[in-house]
Amino acid sequence: MTGWHGPVAGQSVTGIVVFGDVVQISGVSGDVVVATGRPPYRVESFSVAPAALSPSTARRQPSKLLHPRYQLVPFTARGSELDGVAAWLAAGDPVSAYMFRGPGGQGKTRLATKIVTDAQAAGWAVWRVTNTPAWTGESRSTLTGQQGVLVVVDYADRWQPTDLLGLVADMNALSLRTGLVVRVLMLARSAGYWWTAVSDRIDSEFNIDSHTHHLLPLGEQIDRHELFYDAAKSFGSALEVPSNNVDAEVFDLDSPPFATVLSIHMAALVSVDMSSPAAIPTDPHALSAHLLKRERAHWFFLHARPEGRRGTPPEVMNRAVVTSTLTGSLPRLDARAALAAVGLADSQHRADSIIDDHTYCYPATETHSVFDPLQPDRLGEDLIGLSTPGHTFAEWQPDDWSISAPESLVSSGTKAPIWTSHAVTVLVETAHRWPHILTEVLYPLVRHHPHRVISAGGQTLTRIAEIPDIELEILEILDDNLPNGPHVELDLAAAVFSTALLERRLATRTDDEPLAKLFNKHILRLYRAGKYAEAADAAAQIVSSCRDAYENHASDNNAFELKLSLNNYAIVLHLSGQTSRAVEVSADEVRLARRLATRQPVTLPDLAAALDNHSTFLSEAGRDEDSIPGSIEAVEIYRSLAGGTADVADAEQVLADLARALDNHGRRLKSVGQSAETAPLIKEAVEIFEGLAAREPATYLPDYALAQNNLGNALIRAGLQDEALVYTQRAVALYRDLARANPDAHLVGLAMSLANHSHALAESEAHGLALDMQFEAVEIRRKLALDRPSAQLGDYAMSLNNLGMRLRDVRRHDDAVASGEESVALFEQLVKSMYEAHIASLAMARNNLAIHLSETGRGRDALPLAESALAIRASLASKSPAVYQDAVRDSQNTLAFIRTKLTEK
Repeated sequence: MTGWHGPVAGQSVTGIVVFGDVVQISGVSGDVVVATGRPPYRVESFSVAPAALSPSTARRQPSKLLHPRYQLVPFTARGSELDGVAAWLAAGDPVSAYMFRGPGGQGKTRLATKIVTDAQAAGWAVWRVTNTPAWTGESRSTLTGQQGVLVVVDYADRWQPTDLLGLVADMNALSLRTGLVVRVLMLARSAGYWWTAVSDRIDSEFNIDSHTHHLLPLGEQIDRHELFYDAAKSFGSALEVPSNNVDAEVFDLDSPPFATVLSIHMAALVSVDMSSPAAIPTDPHALSAHLLKRERAHWFFLHARPEGRRGTPPEVMNRAVVTSTLTGSLPRLDARAALAAVGLADSQHRADSIIDDHTYCYPATETHSVFDPLQPDRLGEDLIGLSTPGHTFAEWQPDDWSISAPESLVSSGTKAPIWTSHAVTVLVETAHRWPHILTEVLYPLVRHHPHRVISAGGQTLTRIAEIPDIELEILEILDDNLPNGPHVELDLAAAVFSTALLERRLATRTDDEPLAKLFNKHILRLYRAGKYAEAADAAAQIVSSCRDAYENHASDNNAFELKLSLNNYAIVLHLSGQTSRAVEVSADEVRLARRLATRQPVTLPDLAAALDNHSTFLSEAGRDEDSIPGSIEAVEIYRSLAGGTADVADAEQVLADLARALDNHGRRLKSVGQSAETAPLIKEAVEIFEGLAAREPATYLPDYALAQNNLGNALIRAGLQDEALVYTQRAVALYRDLARANPDAHLVGLAMSLANHSHALAESEAHGLALDMQFEAVEIRRKLALDRPSAQLGDYAMSLNNLGMRLRDVRRHDDAVASGEESVALFEQLVKSMYEAHIASLAMARNNLAIHLSETGRGRDALPLAESALAIRASLASKSPAVYQDAVRDSQNTLAFIRTKLTEK
């Protein structure tokens, strides 16, 4: 589901929900550009009907009996879990989420199937959602349920967090638009950092509750021997063989290896399948080996039989099944490429022959895909473990092809193939139970192709860090190759790696390695992962250590260390919303930087930077007038340094710093009502950056784009609309190029420039184009706020406010009300945590919403909003009249307008 810009008369989509863009066009003339997109998931109705399995097929491939899709063993126990889910479904929340976590084989899928069966019987529509790497056809589902919609997400820990958040956002939007109750049920093996972050964001962004339940081993709720005999009876019936001679006492079922449902079921199946109970293997890996030998025997039979012979030899089929287990199901074209990558097919004809034989053994569950992996997951992982040299099971002959094949598969092509994430994830899960996969396969893969491993995603990287006794070198290689800057999908993993490595690095730290520098990376990674409290605690800890060192020995080196730690601490406090505290800490940094600069003039740039940061924090805290003296001093220092009156190591860097300080100072002057002085300062910054960007575009184009944007904004304020349009349009063009090359770094800038260009267009009465620009800005801001709410939610709220004004310009007053209401709600939420930073914006949003309501005939609803906005602005103006007197007049005019409208009625 995508953004909605209003209904189109005479067109509708009813009875189904379509995931992706629905394009409806009527009465259009001239050039039309239609951009379509698809969500990163596939939705389909959930079928709980058990699949058919003939006794002959079961006897040839007994491992199929373990697959939950056949539902051979009656569901049992889990009463407390089912009661909890029933209460969750019946709760009054419109939307909520529930997570079942537990190791592979714990029975999550069987439990989900039981939940789905009960929900469908109670009148719920149930959808299955999968995170598909490639488009596999139409994605839609019916709305047949009367109670609501239950959405089931398997392997949730293999989704990118932003994809999960996007799904929840779409389900929330569905509930808001249809009034349906929506429940999102997630299944995962683990729920560490990634789930904490996702659940926190679900709560903070959408006010949606999320519940987590650790699925304990079933054997703790029911006698494991009873479970064994129930399973044996069901398997014997499916195989049409007697099961009364099986003996659970052969196995040590109360031991940890048999703590999962799957391990007990495997023991029961092997017992039924084997004719001689005395020869039954009792080790879980040996149970897998027995079932896999039966698969091998089936491959051999198919290749050797005289009629209907399959052309793929059993040793090649073994390799193909290993490959498909690593890749997961694929479109045929990609399956051909995978076989070529591992050296199994040098032609399309050969590849198709292997794929067809594989599909004969393991039929595809999706019409658009082939290469379904061996199920259950554990059996596929054990096939990889047994096929790779390095284990101790003498009865299974390994294949040295299996050592190099995974690396060949993952490293093929100039770009990571679509199966990379699945392959690395499977290897990591296998390595958790098979140590030789860790040393023989995963370690070389990390050493030779760290970026491919990292591309598997944050959850998989976190699972790597959780492997017991993993080599420090491997963690360091991955850590060094993680992005230095923010990265939505990898921030959580980076924090996990940083936490795991910090203690070891501290233990090996040399005396000349700066402690603040060592902690800096860790602090930033904690912050980017949303671990604000931990980041602040770590920053406070290093400040305390550096302060003690400085007080014991006030050397310049210790002073610099303390200054750096104070800088880091202030930034983390500011970014986590504790701006008032950041002001205090940065003031300490300024005092220390001033002392250093007095003794060492070479550190004057550090003093200027500290002053500029301190002024920024003051301004963000709503203390605009207090920010001006430090801002002026920072500019003066940089001018002096750029003019050659002091010893400067890097003249070009100082020139860039001067331009940034000029830009910042100009915007601060605007904030205190000195708009006439703003444009000349920012124009000087534009000219400096223009020269720098011409020489080093990769370094200075972002600064140039920002300065162009700010100058355009300043010219709008000065009433120079035509001149402003030149700069805002340039800024949009520059940011489009930058965001195309690096969206993580520059989408914020693009959204900002679009909003300012929209404003300039509106001032020039180009209202249609202005609305288009603002719609684009809102969509970008929405995604950014979803990824990083603490930093982006305020900008998203403001973009909604601006959208309301642009909608008003084209007389779409009802839509303007909807946008304004969302903006006000978000600002009211923000004011609770950061009052000074957002109270003026809340007043603006309430004032504008009052206008929209009045224009839709809802003057009585508008009146209290307008009065509240005026009261806030009057209070602000009493402290800073130069800044807020125009806003007070604006509110007075709004109130008069509403009262006039009410009188006319």
